[in-house]
Amino acid sequence: MENQEFYQEHSQGDAAGTETIRQAKKTFSRMGWGILTFFAASSVVQILLMALLPQWSAQGIGFWISTFAPIYLVGLPLGALVLGKKPPQKIEPKPMKAGRYAEFFLMALFIMGAGNLVGSVILMILNAITGSSMANPVTEMIMGQNLLYVLLTAVIVGPLVEEFVFRKLLIDRMFPYGEKTAILVSALLFGLFHGNLSQFFYAFALGILLGYVYVRTDSMGRTLGIHMTLNFLCGFLPVLIMQGLDLEFLENLTLESLQDLQSLGTEQMMLTLQWIFAYVAYAIVIFGLEIAGLVIFCKRFKKAQFAPAHLPIPKERRFAVVFGNVGMILLMIAFAVVFVMSLIP
Repeated sequence: MENQEFYQEHSQGDAAGTETIRQAKKTFSRMGWGILTFFAASSVVQILLMALLPQWSAQGIGFWISTFAPIYLVGLPLGALVLGKKPPQKIEPKPMKAGRYAEFFLMALFIMGAGNLVGSVILMILNAITGSSMANPVTEMIMGQNLLYVLLTAVIVGPLVEEFVFRKLLIDRMFPYGEKTAILVSALLFGLFHGNLSQFFYAFALGILLGYVYVRTDSMGRTLGIHMTLNFLCGFLPVLIMQGLDLEFLENLTLESLQDLQSLGTEQMMLTLQWIFAYVAYAIVIFGLEIAGLVIFCKRFKKAQFAPAHLPIPKERRFAVVFGNVGMILLMIAFAVVFVMSLIP
């Protein structure tokens, strides 16, 4: 009798485990289909606009509309529709004091700087091997552009959409299978969505930290605040300062030709020196904040805790369940194609 009850309990447990895995594969496949729809629909509309309206979409406000409107007005709603409703399981928010929040921001600043450095080094190595001159496509895109457009897209709308998709939509749906799984998968998709090596490393690492903040607080506002401030400090401010500098003049400036500053006239010379001072001061402040973030990161890294999954997936089967489904496989193929294309000069 005892043996019969034992086998009955285990058979029920095995059935429940099989059902969890089956449902998990469906969930992660839907995640793949949703992001693929988001990415593909945006790209198709961008290509169509650039093909049908080449002159309008090549410059000015037409460039910004043809680049970002397809993402926000077409890709986002279609991707969200495919993702469907989130499960009833909710994240239990935990309080986060202002000081702790500030620590996460400093860690995010360090992570962004370190990840950007890794991406730049890898790009330099690839350039040396291939003899090409690949650069960060985002830097090339926003440099010299209207500052208002940069502020709206890089600091306000961009972070808002990215936090909604990669934290709110994705983590909420993957959360029942474990905080760690939800954070890592959403961060990986966040990094891959940027579509190039220059941004992948810092976006992936930043996605982990923002995901951790989200599962601790269940607050998109918290992650959005970090994301917007980072993009302002590391995206908008450098563009503002660089546009104030006469880069061509500075590139040709040598110790022997410092007297050339006098040829600019007193007013222009003082303005140039002010922008140089602003750039140096900005670099020093950001570097100091990144060092502070590094110190905090080293102290806090081992203290990170993750709540157990409500619907656990066996560790040995986790990778196959998350990525071994049609939606994720097609999404990874699409991202691989995009990354390869980004490396072609």
